[in-house]
Amino acid sequence: MDAKINKQRLSNLFSYDWLKIAVLIVASVFFWNVALSTLGTKPTMAQQMFFIYYDDLYAGQDADALEKKLVKTDEADGVFSSEVFECYSLYLSSDPSYAGLALSMRMAAGQYSFGFASNTEREEGVTYLEEFLSSCYVLVEDLDTYFADAEAYFTAYYGEDMENGSLNSSYLEEQFRARCKGDKRYRSEKNIRKGLEEEALRIEKTKNSYLTVKKALFEGVLSVQPSTLTSEETGERFTKNYSFDLGGSRLSALSRLLYREEDGVQTAKDVRLFFFRLTKDAHQYMRFEKLNYLAYLLDTYADRL
Repeated sequence: MDAKINKQRLSNLFSYDWLKIAVLIVASVFFWNVALSTLGTKPTMAQQMFFIYYDDLYAGQDADALEKKLVKTDEADGVFSSEVFECYSLYLSSDPSYAGLALSMRMAAGQYSFGFASNTEREEGVTYLEEFLSSCYVLVEDLDTYFADAEAYFTAYYGEDMENGSLNSSYLEEQFRARCKGDKRYRSEKNIRKGLEEEALRIEKTKNSYLTVKKALFEGVLSVQPSTLTSEETGERFTKNYSFDLGGSRLSALSRLLYREEDGVQTAKDVRLFFFRLTKDAHQYMRFEKLNYLAYLLDTYADRL
């Protein structure tokens, strides 16, 4: 039998079977992508950070440089711990024909971590901050509860004197092994041991950020601000501490990163930051990761603490 491949046979193959070949190529690409999606590790919503900026806020001169530093690389530590893999930004107009749809899509997809808005009037009696919060407050952290829970979280790892206490390695391993079940990164004991080392660094980094934020609040560099909103369920007015004031006099340098315009001047005055909640139980271990970003802002732009 002559099975030799020659130019004529190749020509006949492609002439009569090109459709089959095309279908085979498309199918191969499809199944390869499915295999990668199935076998690979895709970041969860907790491992991605989404920054939403509302209407009258603009990126400053430092924004591009910071964006490159947010995620840890092989060459350098990131603003976030090694458990954060991707970051995204969205600048959201308050135009009702656009904002409602864009925000609803983000909320439905779970793409929210940080919210930024100014506490200045958009229209009589309503600020940009109030307008933004009114559309999503059910997903926003109540900061009184958030800090009480953070205190309990880090106390469990370090004891009452968390500033000077040692990390409880037994508790760390217990918590880590419980949450890494099903995580494809930790299928072997070797990878689990490596993961424990990374987890210890993550907890230590986030604890230090928590202490930095606490100190800034105590010294008045940073403050927590209340917002009064209307309940969607009852129609009654209520007040909660939802946001941080990033526009204090000791944080004026923040305008290099984020600003609004007032009388032709770039300023961080009245800029507010709030944290969105993680809604899945499996993601709660990353709840306090946002403190790493806030601590970075304080370390970089605040008067010396």
